[in-house]
Amino acid sequence: MAIKGGFIFQPRYKRNGVIHRGETWLCRYRAGGRLVTVSTKARDRRKARQFLIARLAEANEGKYMLPTRETLAGFLDVYLEGQRQTVDAGTWTRYGFCKRNLLAEGSPLAGVKLGKLTVGLLSEYLTYRLNEGASKATVLKELNWLKGALAEARRQHLISTDLLLDIRDEISPRRHPGLKRAHRRRERIAYPQEVEALFNAIPKDNANLRDAVTVALYTGLRQENILELREGQISLDCEPPVIRYAPEQMKNERGHTVRLCPQAAEVVWRRHSMDPTTPERRLFHDFRPAWKRLAAKLEREGKLTDFHFHDLRRTFTSYRLAAGVDPKTVQFEVGHLDSRMTMDCYGRAVTDPEVRAWARAHFRFPWDDPALAPPPCESPTPHEVLDKST
Repeated sequence: MAIKGGFIFQPRYKRNGVIHRGETWLCRYRAGGRLVTVSTKARDRRKARQFLIARLAEANEGKYMLPTRETLAGFLDVYLEGQRQTVDAGTWTRYGFCKRNLLAEGSPLAGVKLGKLTVGLLSEYLTYRLNEGASKATVLKELNWLKGALAEARRQHLISTDLLLDIRDEISPRRHPGLKRAHRRRERIAYPQEVEALFNAIPKDNANLRDAVTVALYTGLRQENILELREGQISLDCEPPVIRYAPEQMKNERGHTVRLCPQAAEVVWRRHSMDPTTPERRLFHDFRPAWKRLAAKLEREGKLTDFHFHDLRRTFTSYRLAAGVDPKTVQFEVGHLDSRMTMDCYGRAVTDPEVRAWARAHFRFPWDDPALAPPPCESPTPHEVLDKST
């Protein structure tokens, strides 16, 4: 039997900043006027082809079974299994607990198809769990894990982007009355004196960590984007120098171009080897263990409490807004799909006049004022940048 209209492919997908190759082949065919994509549950191409032929035969006979990944329960099973390799055993067990609660008997989400999922159903689930006696913190963890799964469903085009944004906006402690005062990690920024204490505490012999913190603070890049930064992504022959990220390297699957301010450009100039034969060389070694030791030390000393590496991204966003930069500009600089994410989740209001003046002094970049912007494509040489820095 010919497999007209069907083909087999092995996808690549991104999770937690790491590109993975699919463990099984997927088949795609049309049935009942719709495009169906379903896992063959086989790594061998010949067996996958046989699976596709059988599905096409059933479709021709009018038999059609909804793929399990298009139901919420089936998709969450696949999503949880995919996380087994990316998280530790304890976290994976907690995620399994979340899945069981989401799909338990009596839950409004039991038996729901992804295409029928709405914000109202999630509100019903929240009310259902709170009436059962679950704490707000537990319900919030379950919904946050579900939001992560739905983000993956959006990347696979199983739900719309608008639905995902509505769920993120409405089912949150800020807006939903049932989650008010739910325990969550305090989202904070580093104030000027804390930024100074942070850099003073970095060991002088650990240039790798110091440079990574500098790049994160002055570009708003995520930790995984800095770890994966390679020489081939950097363009130093223009002004300002830029870093280019491909769509598969970003969480929103859209390409992103990062302009480097003088502070970040100096770090990139210094760490770049200038060797055209090494485009895959990484600029940074793994700085996460050193960061954890530094954060623990600052926590014990009371100089910078409850601070995480991702808060450097919040600090960059907040100070750019405090410096008077247009929110749309900041949105594109940090790579958000929607300015609401930039303003509501990352932009912390800065009202202190002294802090706002400090933000204008350190987070107003040459391209913000055309009169201060240098001529295009007249970038300084690496030696000139190093001479100025020394």
